[in-house]
This record gives sequence, structure tokens and C-alpha cells, in this order.
Amino acid sequence: MNTVDKKTHLTEEAIARYAEAMQLDQLENLDISYIDHVENCPDCHLQVVELFVLLQQIDEKEKADKTAAKARTAIIRPFYRLALVASVAGLAIFLYFNDQKPPHFAPADPVAQEDAAPIPSATQPPAIKPPLTRETSPEATIPSTSESRKRQPSSTVDQYASHFVPSDDYEALVGTDLRSVPLEIINPKPSSHFIPGEMITFSWDIKNSDLLYITILNNREDNITRQEIIDSTFTISSIMQPGLYYWKLENETEILHVGKFFID
Repeated sequence: MNTVDKKTHLTEEAIARYAEAMQLDQLENLDISYIDHVENCPDCHLQVVELFVLLQQIDEKEKADKTAAKARTAIIRPFYRLALVASVAGLAIFLYFNDQKPPHFAPADPVAQEDAAPIPSATQPPAIKPPLTRETSPEATIPSTSESRKRQPSSTVDQYASHFVPSDDYEALVGTDLRSVPLEIINPKPSSHFIPGEMITFSWDIKNSDLLYITILNNREDNITRQEIIDSTFTISSIMQPGLYYWKLENETEILHVGKFFID
């Protein structure tokens, strides 16, 4: 099966298989060429993680509504559902794979290579061997590649992806007209992407404004910062954790705007 397209990226089917393996905690069953490619290709790893997040959301929704799940399964077959979702570019496990190199195989234990001891006869007492002395090698404590892949990637990737799962409450407010006063949002643009530590500028144009407050929250609705604003701009550069974030602008009586942005 061809897993690489003409532009030397993983095909949609290969990306779907990778995301399924993450969801099922079965990365060790993938061909090593899949894993090596995702480790070194930013475009492919972005698609893999967004697909993984979407599959997680689909599964949660299916658990909450079994009837809807059956109807969706009857209309869209699993493979085509994955192929469609895989076309959406997303957010990535690139940081995880960049920070961790595949462990080296430990050299064969010299003690394990020794011949098995002969079985003594009934008339011959067993020979007593002197105690074996083993030299401890730093590499001897390195876990095998298969054990490392089973134990490390799944929990780390799940934790990373959890920072991009939308908040039910705030996602419903994004783009909704909540303002009773004329307001134009200038920056950031809807669903903008920034790198950790980048300077982010929030600006708007509002008429007849009273004292305003800006609040930035993560996808778990934890407050990152809340500031009182006396003009029409605010900047921040202290957000280092990759993930989905929401921001809201409000006055003393109501919410004027809710937006979202990504750190990745």
C-alpha cells in the first residue's frame, strides 16, 4: 500500500491509520516508517493531531448519544469519515517527538549468551560454579524500543491533545453577537495561531465605551489573566503552554465579545 503522496507526505489513509492507532493506544503496531515520517514532517504531524482530537470528540459524543452514533455510522463509513477529517490541518505532536529520540537497543547481555549448564547425572554431583560478576553498563538500563513506545507516547500525546479540546460553554459563544454597543474587533483575527511566548496584541474599535475588562482563559476555562482596560488595546507575551485559548471583552454589565486563538 502506498503511504506517501507525490509531495512526499503521508496520504490521507496513512494519517487516518496513525490517528486511529493513537486513539487505540496501539502506536507500537504501526510501521516504523510511519512514525519516523511524522517525527520529521511538521505538515503531517499537524494533520495527525487535529484528526486525533476530532476523533476523541466524536467518541465522546457517541457515548453520550448512542442513537445519534448509530445514525452517523450508517451514513458515513468509518474509513471515509477518517479520510474526510484527515484533510483538516491541525495541531501537533511535533513538540513531543522533537524532544524525545527513539531509545537505543541495549546490547545483548553476555550472561544470556552463555551455554546452558549441563544436567548432572544421578551418580555425578553437580559442579559448583563461582559467582558470576557482571559489569554494569549504562546502556543496560535503557528500556527496549517496544516498551518505550508502549509506555511513553500514548499518555504524553493524550495530555498534549487535551489542551486543544474545545470548551462547550465558550465554543458556543465564539462568533455570537453579544454586544449592545458598536464594536469592531481588529486583532487577533478569528482562530489565529501564535508560537509560545509570542507577543499577542488585542485591539478593537468601540464607541461610547465605559471601563472595559479583558479576560484570557484556557480550554478548561481557567483564568490566565484578567485586566482592566482604559484604552482600546492590550498585549501579552507570557503564554507558553500550547493549546486552545479563549478571550472575552466585557464592561461592567455584559460580555461584548468572545474570541479564540491557538498557541502551537
